[in-house]
Amino acid sequence: YNRASTVLSGQVSHTKWYELFPDPTIADAIMDRIIHNSYILTLDSKKSMREVMAEKTIKNIEKNEALE
Repeated sequence: YNRASTVLSGQVSHTKWYELFPDPTIADAIMDRIIHNSYILTLDSKKSMREVMAEKTIKNIEKNEALE
């Protein structure tokens, strides 16, 4: 604790973590150690990265075919 970095990633917002634990004491302990001393980066996108990269790939293929 407070000696190294830890990276957590998830699909459930940290604001809903309390609902995931049956015992509120455990939820408080985890939130105290993980969330309260952290930087929270919320990523919100309507498209997945796979979809974005697929669109770029298709555009590049179409552009290369037009040049030929």
